Amino acid sequence: MLAWTVTGDTVHGNYTSSMLDSSGTTIDTNTLSFTGVISSSSVTLNLGGDAGSVSGTISSGQLQLEIPDSEGTIESEDLVPGTAAAFNADVAKIQATANSNEAADQQQQATQQAAAAAQQAAAAAAAAKARRQQAVSNAAQAVSSEESSISNDISTLASDQQDLVSDVSTIQGDLRTVRSDLAQAQSDAKSEPGNVCNDEGAAWDDQSTTEDDQGTYEDDLSSEQSDTSNTQQDMNSLRSDWASLAAAESADPTYVPPGGFPTSSAEASALSADTSALSKYQQTVTADTQTIAGYLSQAKTYAGKATQLCESASA
Repeated sequence: MLAWTVTGDTVHGNYTSSMLDSSGTTIDTNTLSFTGVISSSSVTLNLGGDAGSVSGTISSGQLQLEIPDSEGTIESEDLVPGTAAAFNADVAKIQATANSNEAADQQQQATQQAAAAAQQAAAAAAAAKARRQQAVSNAAQAVSSEESSISNDISTLASDQQDLVSDVSTIQGDLRTVRSDLAQAQSDAKSEPGNVCNDEGAAWDDQSTTEDDQGTYEDDLSSEQSDTSNTQQDMNSLRSDWASLAAAESADPTYVPPGGFPTSSAEASALSADTSALSKYQQTVTADTQTIAGYLSQAKTYAGKATQLCESASA
């Protein structure tokens, strides 16, 4: 809106513009005071500020101004006679447009926020589901792994048991050698008395070998203690992993891991087989220890008898 007062060929007044800003939701209103000159149909106005001096023409009661924008481009603006009430009505229309645009922007923003929230919720739900399913898969894998470990434990215990049996067999062979030494001493006592004490020395040497081999048995037994400990630990781990699998499965009962689920019968079978193998190994240790003690006692008895023969032969 331009309101001016004409005095001769000079004018002064105010120029007010109202328009939407770049967002379309706010009205920019600017009022400039001006002075100017009218010469026939030509008008020159000094608006001040960035607008500076503008020119225009008056024709058929209308004023056309050539106003430079902020980039220096000349824009034509046509002004027609009107009232302040009409101007205010136009401004009200612009304000209504701004309000409508702002409401639309707010609605769009709300829609976008709701969509983002829904997407985040869906992502969180998917992540939680993935974690539950991974927990099921991990637990199932742990059970399968422990079942495999138990199978290895059974093989290890069987191998350990065989080592002990071999140690017992070696000591039994040592005992036969000591008995053979005694038999030789007994034979020499009748036919070659001078050789009896040599036989007695051989008997004690071989009895010493028996004790050495008994030490080997004890070493093997000591080194195998970790195997029995691992066996018991693996059985406890299997029970614990099975409980973890049940808990994980209850959290997502519809999910089936890629490799399927271990069965309770397989768990029971593994535990039963491992318990049996451990018990059998422990029984073997008890029996072998007693047997070896008997062999050592017999070896000393045989060597002692060889000593008696040596003493008799030397008398």
